Amino acid sequence: MVSKLDRLGRDAPDVLATIKSLAGLGVEVVVLQLGKLDLTSPAGKLMLAMLAAVAEMERDQGNDRWI
Repeated sequence: MVSKLDRLGRDAPDVLATIKSLAGLGVEVVVLQLGKLDLTSPAGKLMLAMLAAVAEMERDQGNDRWI
């Protein structure tokens, strides 16, 4: 269980790899911010990829503000 998607990794590929790795171990990942979204369904995988990319963009924008 994680509060927000961006807490799972540094960038979108890292988040997706972490979730895939955990799923391979039989662990169901629940993102509280998303509610009860099935991340293993085709629609859930699409939503996950899009939200991971948005989280990465937001993190990059935040880093740009600090430089």
